[in-house]
Amino acid sequence: IAHDFNNILTAIISYCTLIERRTPEGDQVQGYLKKLLASAERATELTRSLLAYSRKTPLNLQPVSLNSIVGNVQHLLSRLLREDIEFTCSLPINQLLIMADTVQIEQVFINLATNARDAMLDGGILQIAIQKFTMTPIFIKSNGFGKIGRYALTTVSDTGCGMGKNTLER
Repeated sequence: IAHDFNNILTAIISYCTLIERRTPEGDQVQGYLKKLLASAERATELTRSLLAYSRKTPLNLQPVSLNSIVGNVQHLLSRLLREDIEFTCSLPINQLLIMADTVQIEQVFINLATNARDAMLDGGILQIAIQKFTMTPIFIKSNGFGKIGRYALTTVSDTGCGMGKNTLER
C-alpha cells in the first residue's frame, strides 16, 4: 500500500511541477502550487517513515532545528484545527538543535493537535511552546527521573475536556 501511495504522490508532484513551470511568475496560483508541493513532499517523507517502520529499520536521526520543524508544521496545524480553536506557538529566538527524525516529530505534533481538536468540542485554545531546559540534580532528585544536561523542552497544552476515567485507565 505504501509503495502504491508513493507512486500516486510521485504523479501528483510531477503534475504540480509541470503546472508550476507553465504558470507565469507572480501568478496567485504559484503560491498554491508551492503549498501543494510542500504537502506532497511531507506525505512522501511520511510514507518513507511508514515503510521504514514496517521493515523495523532505524529512524533517520539527524541534527535538526526544532524551531524549523515546528515552523514547517505550524501552517498545517492551523488548517487542521477548526475556526473556533485559537492556536498559538511560542518559539525561542535562537534555534534549538535536536537529534531527531523530522517526519516523526512532525507526526507527533499532528497527532497531538488532532487529539486536542477532538477534545475541544466547543472550541478552545491549543498552545505549543518550545524552550531550552537544563536538567539539574535537584530536578532529577525531586522528580525521580532524568539525566543531567541541556534539553529542548516542548510543551503542548489545550483547553479540551481531558480524558475520561476509562480512557485514562487504558
